[in-house]
Amino acid sequence: VEIDGAEDAAAPLRAPGLLTASPNPFGDAIAFRIAGAGAGAEPPTIAIQDVAGRHVRALTAQGGAAVWDGRNERGEPVAAGVYFARLRAGAVEDVIRLVRLDR
Repeated sequence: VEIDGAEDAAAPLRAPGLLTASPNPFGDAIAFRIAGAGAGAEPPTIAIQDVAGRHVRALTAQGGAAVWDGRNERGEPVAAGVYFARLRAGAVEDVIRLVRLDR
């Protein structure tokens, strides 16, 4: 992103392949792995969003891993469908598509 010829320092760098998830599609839970996750100033976060971009759940990765149990912030199971996991790790970000199946 450029503003008056200068790069926007706040814009995250895209890092495709940094975040992986399995199994995908999933039923009850999905496990995330973050490639090359080291000891950063802050633990990486993964925001789960629906296809409309609405926030569903926030996860904090520990040791380069996190698990989503298919529930929203209120602890309710989410519907089958497509979701997105957005990783933020320092100045980099990655987004992957998730498919939740009927259980």
